[in-house]
Amino acid sequence: MQASSIGAPPLADEAIAILEGISEGFFAVAADWTFTYVNRQAGQFLGADPGHLVGRKLSDLDVGLRGSAFEALCRTAMAEGAPAGMTARHPVQGGWHEMRVQPMPAGLAVYLRDVTAQVQAEQALRESERTFRMMADSIPQIVWIVEASGEAVYFNRQWRNYTGVHIDSSTPASVAGEFVHPADREATLVAWERAYRDGGVFHVEHRIRSRDGDYRWFLVLAEPYRNCAGVIERWFGTSTDIHGQKMAKMALAESELRFRALTNATSDVVFRMSPDWSIMHELDGRGFLKTASGLGEYRIEDYVDPQDLGIARAAIDAAIRGKATFALEHRVLRADGSSGWTYSRAVPILDDAGAIREWIGMASDITARKAAEEQLREADRRKDDFLAMLGHELRNPLAPIKAATQLLQTRMLDEPAILRTSQVIERQIGHMTNLIDELLDMSRVSKNLIRLDKIPVDLGDVVHDAVEQAAPLVQARRHQLDVLAGPDAMLVLGDKKRLVQVVTNLLNNAAKFTDQGGHIALALRASADEVRIEVADNGIGMTPAMTRQAFELFAQAELSADRTMGGLGLGLALVKSLVELHGGTVNCHSDGLGRGSRFTIVLPRLHAAAPPEPAPVALALPAQQALRILVVDDNVDAAQMLAMLLESSGHEVAVEHSPSRALRHALARPPQLCLLDIGLPEMDGYELAARLRARSETAGVVLVAVTGYGQASDREKSLAAGFDHHLVKPIAMDRLRDILAQVRGGAGPA
Repeated sequence: MQASSIGAPPLADEAIAILEGISEGFFAVAADWTFTYVNRQAGQFLGADPGHLVGRKLSDLDVGLRGSAFEALCRTAMAEGAPAGMTARHPVQGGWHEMRVQPMPAGLAVYLRDVTAQVQAEQALRESERTFRMMADSIPQIVWIVEASGEAVYFNRQWRNYTGVHIDSSTPASVAGEFVHPADREATLVAWERAYRDGGVFHVEHRIRSRDGDYRWFLVLAEPYRNCAGVIERWFGTSTDIHGQKMAKMALAESELRFRALTNATSDVVFRMSPDWSIMHELDGRGFLKTASGLGEYRIEDYVDPQDLGIARAAIDAAIRGKATFALEHRVLRADGSSGWTYSRAVPILDDAGAIREWIGMASDITARKAAEEQLREADRRKDDFLAMLGHELRNPLAPIKAATQLLQTRMLDEPAILRTSQVIERQIGHMTNLIDELLDMSRVSKNLIRLDKIPVDLGDVVHDAVEQAAPLVQARRHQLDVLAGPDAMLVLGDKKRLVQVVTNLLNNAAKFTDQGGHIALALRASADEVRIEVADNGIGMTPAMTRQAFELFAQAELSADRTMGGLGLGLALVKSLVELHGGTVNCHSDGLGRGSRFTIVLPRLHAAAPPEPAPVALALPAQQALRILVVDDNVDAAQMLAMLLESSGHEVAVEHSPSRALRHALARPPQLCLLDIGLPEMDGYELAARLRARSETAGVVLVAVTGYGQASDREKSLAAGFDHHLVKPIAMDRLRDILAQVRGGAGPA
């Protein structure tokens, strides 16, 4: 409905039709606040019929506009002549309306629109945003929003709390450049660019700087938000502090790396087992055990030697029941199919409930150690056998010596009986001396103290001398000895004395271990580059095990009751060492027990001609010239017996048991020859010799050291102390007679 007011131009019919058809309210007032037009929607707002309002003044009517903010807006626009607008709640109806006021020359045009739905939507949006912000500020993660344009527009309170910086607007690149650890920036930007380009999820782990300058690890995730058209409008992201987990993971990775490095560095096999030992993890057998890849069934029969399966199963079951450490030395099947030894040890890893989660173990190859232990046990057994044999060998000669001395003490023997008795004593002493020499030789060899005087030697001569030395034992046991050697010289570069010792040992060995009346063959053969010596017998023979250890120290065959000359088990070991010092080899062979043995020596052949041996020098000795001799020994029996022996040869002998008394005696009546024991009381023989050499009265006396020590170093020490000769107890009488002859032929003190 429309009406014209006084003084206001009437609205055109067309305009009225349009205003009546719109959904918004419209009314016009004149300068005196008289309603000139009110459409239907405006009437609803004013709470009155439009026909009742037109032509009447605002002040005369009780309408919804009176006393409200809307009236105030209209009066201000009228007064100021300027457009104005506002949105406010209807004072009566309660809805929200938008009012726009446009001054006109004749009054005001007022536009009204019900915006209740819009305002409520905006309020709901603001409430939603407030709720979102409260929620975002309440969670521990950093929450952020990036627009599709790439602008970072929102960071929650956690960001400010952590970084100390408020960001209103930025870009991911600028945030990364300022706050992300330099080492993580490139990976972060690459991940963001890929997600931004492909429209996928942004996912990265990086370190962010805190307000204190420290860096902590964060897991960053962002999901794209798409509108109804499927277009990305923004990204919603979170940054979750995972520093603790990351450090634990890195520590675990470092621990795993060190564990693998340690596993690779050790020669031991490291393994992992399921709680019941039914499943084994990947296993690197180190070439010792069978290698397994991945998880697989554990078959104990594939790893443990059948001989030890029972004890291994029992030990595993006991460890599982007791949740205790498994530890066992047992035999194993090696990767090459042979049997070896291992020390296996495994510890259970328990979970929080105390149940076994898995087993971690190691297996060490102790095959070599077990073999060494067995060798030590065997060596210890041989040592015991050796000591028993040594006692036996020493008691054997002592028995006839003791009987002979007791027989001599009866003084009821005629001269032939005395001679036979003394010969028994001499033979038995010779046997004991040989035993001691053999021990000393082995000691020198083991300490690498053997010195060889190598010259061209004809092995024919060596064989001749060896046969001569072995003849007494061969004949005593009634053996037949056949020697086969060609007429040509077979030269080697060697020490003749030691080579004779080697061949003699082999002949004596054959004689001892062949039943009486047996057969021994010695053959000497030569090729272009080698000389071969073979000693074969038809004796007791050897088992394969005995042939393998025949040349080892203290190795001995079992002796029957009549083989009392078994020796100390040193002879063949000495043979091997001396042959190797000559650059040769020695081995033995036997077809078995009771089928004899054959020993073969191979030496490099020498083709140079052997020089003639020097002719012995004959000493012109005055017959039966007596010497003045001083014997010094604190062993009274030894000194007296030596003096009696010398006196029986016509020499003038004085005996002293004290070094100081010996020195006074020598100065009072200088002797021509002094036999001095080394192990004297007060002062040793070396000091006594030095004092005798220091005095003019005794400076020229021939000094002979008499001692139980006979190694090369002992001889060198005595010569350095001023001794002229070195004799080892028991004294070799032939050697002493040679020294006496030299003194008779020389010039001694008057």
